[in-house]
Amino acid sequence: KLEYSEKSEVDVALSQPAISLDMEGPSSVFSSESFDMLLRYKNNSRSEQAIEQLRLKVTYPSGFKAGKTEPAPQTPNTWDIENLARGASGEIKISGAVTGSEGQYFPIKAEILGKVEGKEYALITKTLTVGVQSSPLALSMIVNGKSDYIARRGEQLSYEIQYKNNSDT
Repeated sequence: KLEYSEKSEVDVALSQPAISLDMEGPSSVFSSESFDMLLRYKNNSRSEQAIEQLRLKVTYPSGFKAGKTEPAPQTPNTWDIENLARGASGEIKISGAVTGSEGQYFPIKAEILGKVEGKEYALITKTLTVGVQSSPLALSMIVNGKSDYIARRGEQLSYEIQYKNNSDT
């Protein structure tokens, strides 16, 4: 019986990725409430050579309505980052709103895409999940003792308005 074994050790230096991407925004909002997201990207590379031909792409879920963006994208939901020098950074501010039911969650994905040998790949991906919180105030109205009362012309109406504070304040 012949056995062979070899043992070796290799030191691997770990460092931060060449490109970083951060997303900031609220974790929850009211349905249809406008909110802002901030995307920050940076070249962390140790190389003196700039990173070129990058794109930052944001994918919105259904139920999200984008508003104003600063700067404006070159194509829908996509910003070109032509030349990102060592240590250089940038940011994109996106305003929008989600419309949904209480407890519903909306993942918003941002990714930096780069070309490697002519093919485009996601170099880094981040997701911000925004949930819909309950309305701080519940309101209902009852007319003549019914919530679905249909009034007739000249009839005297008795209104009852019910409200409830759903918040902690």
